[in-house]
Amino acid sequence: MKDIKSVDLDKMMILAEELGIKVTKGSQNPGLYVTTNGERKNLDVIDLFMAIFPEIADIKHKRELGGQVH
Repeated sequence: MKDIKSVDLDKMMILAEELGIKVTKGSQNPGLYVTTNGERKNLDVIDLFMAIFPEIADIKHKRELGGQVH
């Protein structure tokens, strides 16, 4: 099994803020959120990766249809 390095959350928050992403520390509702037209939506990690890498949406869709993905 591959070694997984721990994530430096402080560094991630600093980079996010530098990119103009709002970061809330000590939140009662931790997670990733997107606000569109005044509506706040919880964003799961898969949705985040699909936004960054659109080809993942095709893989997810094929899996939902029962197809095999290699």
